[in-house]
Amino acid sequence: MARLPPEVADLVIDNLRGDLATLRTCGLVSHNWLATSRYHLYDAVYLPHRNIDTFLDLLQSPCNTFAFRLRGLYVAAFQYAPDLPPRGVDSPHLPFLDFFALYSAQFYSYDKLTAFLLQFPSVKTLKLVHVTCGAEPGPSQKAMLPFHFNALEFTLNPGIMGWLKSLDFSLGAPCLIVDFAQLESGFGDYLKSQGKVLCQLTLKFRAESQLSIFSEQPVLQSLAGLRSLTITHCFTISGEDHIRVAPALVRLLRQLACSQLEQLVFIAALAPGIELASGSPSDAAELLEGVEFASLTRIEFYGPWDSRDDILGRQFKSAISALLPVQAARGVVHVGAHRYE
Repeated sequence: MARLPPEVADLVIDNLRGDLATLRTCGLVSHNWLATSRYHLYDAVYLPHRNIDTFLDLLQSPCNTFAFRLRGLYVAAFQYAPDLPPRGVDSPHLPFLDFFALYSAQFYSYDKLTAFLLQFPSVKTLKLVHVTCGAEPGPSQKAMLPFHFNALEFTLNPGIMGWLKSLDFSLGAPCLIVDFAQLESGFGDYLKSQGKVLCQLTLKFRAESQLSIFSEQPVLQSLAGLRSLTITHCFTISGEDHIRVAPALVRLLRQLACSQLEQLVFIAALAPGIELASGSPSDAAELLEGVEFASLTRIEFYGPWDSRDDILGRQFKSAISALLPVQAARGVVHVGAHRYE
């Protein structure tokens, strides 16, 4: 019986990366196929709270043959009693873990959150979604932080803001995504502390009032290394071809007019019934059309339509092209589909 060379078999299995059922079968057929099939099968693991202890026990088991291939871990609904240390994962069992996401977790002190994350020193992308944190005193972890993230995302709330302050704003990344559950005092100082490190910034405002308050602080002009900025709640579609712009956006753009910004991304929301006069786009268009943004090579707009060919998407693109004729003629303006939440 003819046998495929191992490198050819690996290529065939690599092409099955999206077919999980077939990958599981490959792992059962041959021991020689196990490593390649599990490389794709266990690229990421999703753990609800009820399965966390089982997963941690499996990591300690001599029968564990998959964890050393794990590159992404998603964990939901962690909660720790104040008198118990968090049960986590010893990093030698997950040597290649690159992405870690923690959802709806509760810690009772800043130091317990820090101690938990210290168990994942190889992680380069950290996502903290609706993580709450108390301010109980504990031994300082500042000197122990080995984190060097490429990307950091978090839902901003009082606990996370306090945690960042407790670390002297030493936690950062070139790519930062912030979802504002609340606009906390001190967040502007945190951004300023990132200095030249921050290259890509996404600000997910949940209301125009948050954008307005944030724009009153001269924060962005201090980010000398910023190359890409994404903003929500700044463009509103109020009719078939009516576009409303939050007045605060103009203040925000003026902070960046002489920067080296290369890409601007706007997430548009649908809000029928708002009069165009309540926020004219002409001032924002004048800034975007001007020569101040000398390095700007791409302006992207995303809105609440399924595809850019939907009638609303086409109307929005037409209106934006009329609003920014110079940039549109340069091919800088792009309109895509996005289901805004």
